Amino acid sequence: MSADLETIRAARRDPAVFAELLMGQPLWDHQRAVLASPARYRLVTAGRQVGKSRTLAVAALHQAYSVPRSTTLVVSAGDTAAKRVMSDVAALAQAAPLLTESVVDETSQVVALSNGSTIRSVPSSMAQIRGWSIDLLILDEAAFISSEIWRSAEPAIVARPGSRVLASSSPWGAVDHWFRTLWRIGMDQPNAMYESFCWPSTASPLVDQALVDHWRETWPETEFRREVLAEWTDDAGAYFTEIELSDAVGDWEMVPPVDGVRLGLVAGGVDWGFATDANTLAVVTVNRPRFHAASF
Repeated sequence: MSADLETIRAARRDPAVFAELLMGQPLWDHQRAVLASPARYRLVTAGRQVGKSRTLAVAALHQAYSVPRSTTLVVSAGDTAAKRVMSDVAALAQAAPLLTESVVDETSQVVALSNGSTIRSVPSSMAQIRGWSIDLLILDEAAFISSEIWRSAEPAIVARPGSRVLASSSPWGAVDHWFRTLWRIGMDQPNAMYESFCWPSTASPLVDQALVDHWRETWPETEFRREVLAEWTDDAGAYFTEIELSDAVGDWEMVPPVDGVRLGLVAGGVDWGFATDANTLAVVTVNRPRFHAASF
């Protein structure tokens, strides 16, 4: 019994012990470094298949398990990403006998533990972010989350002593984007407030180096650097700059068309797919008192 109690105490102190002994999910070295960082803001750029989602899920569950009555909010770039993160959280919780007994409510957006802690996942909508007091704020694909959403989310940590931020993303965005700005601070001058990390795909112990070498020879350089090496490539070789693309994106709620409702005047556009891509028709119209967008 004493050994079990000691394991529980160690798991509350150390996310790596928590992941390995209670969840059966040993962390890789680069994951362990981020979760062990004492910095209040931890920022990660990541390549493909490097364990980013699992790291966010472990961070959320460790916070909920080790700090009773704590609140973790996971903000994702879109609804699909929000559901994916919560799916990862739920799957890890169900795989851990100790946590399985503690899960008292599980939906597509919330996991609650019997110790009073909750993990809530939402897409990047100011309406869903405002009003929370957060102990751990996690931002998934942070480079695709607008500055307006970030300014709505960050104040949520101010009322909780010891509250922290964990933001991760593939590298994207102009030099003045909030995520890139903070990541650069934590990379150039790590301190008690900011620490940053770069995870190329080769950081994963499961990587197929021969395949990575093949991609290096066959992929466009900018795509390889961004998707595999986790490097910002800015606008090199791009027809539209990142600023132009970001300025063309609006924070509109996506709604399905409603049968029998006349939309009136609409504006639309078609993205013609090539090879295995699908064609996409997008239209926007006024649905007073606000704009709505729909895609088919």
